[in-house]
Amino acid sequence: MNIAFFGDSLTTGVPGVSFFQLIRERLQDDSLFNYGKGGDTVISLYHRVRKLSVEKLDIAFLWIGVNDVLVRVSPGYPLLKLLRRQPWATHPDAFIRWYEKLVNLLEKQSSLVLAVPPLFIGEDVDNRWNRQLETLGFRIKDFCRGRNKTRHVDLRRTFLRKLGDKSVSPHIKKNAAAMVKSALFPFSMKAGSPLESGLHYTVDGIHLNKNGAELVADCFLDEIGRSSASALFVERDGGKISVEKKHSNP
Repeated sequence: MNIAFFGDSLTTGVPGVSFFQLIRERLQDDSLFNYGKGGDTVISLYHRVRKLSVEKLDIAFLWIGVNDVLVRVSPGYPLLKLLRRQPWATHPDAFIRWYEKLVNLLEKQSSLVLAVPPLFIGEDVDNRWNRQLETLGFRIKDFCRGRNKTRHVDLRRTFLRKLGDKSVSPHIKKNAAAMVKSALFPFSMKAGSPLESGLHYTVDGIHLNKNGAELVADCFLDEIGRSSASALFVERDGGKISVEKKHSNP
């Protein structure tokens, strides 16, 4: 199968730990493509996809939106977006209009689009930024209803269940210069451990650590198995997921 992942730095896997690499290790017989770019917003990703030459895909994962809210966290982020030519949606209505244009493009190139809501800005899910991301998540879910080639994947709910009643850090990455440094010099960040105590699935409140990457990979592998049930099946062995080709009887 041809499977592509479209998104921002969470899809790229830098900084932090790459869920894409974990999936590639388990789907070695399939063709996987990573179209993530650090800092991308729904608007900049749309313009990037328009210029891409992508072969026909079986599945396209779309995971975008966190930067459209992150830009409001600190005065440095809008300047960074302008310098990188990554305009952002200023309102949920504008976000969903650009999101629809983006999905329309991907549906032309893919048999199935899996729409993933943005995750976190800090693991304190009740902070103002995460409430805004939750709104975008609800809008994405509503948008997917009634579409034949696009399905909602509620990754956010998976993480919320795992966080449960855990004590979490209020840490939010407000320093735009530090964000640029971590992207340019990813090895300066310890990818396997959080920068702040109380972070369970991210290294900095946004980018995935080992636990977060494994959770995303497992969720996406489940979706791949569900989406291609005639060709693939998913087995759980000791808590790990493996995806194998089905063989017809001789």
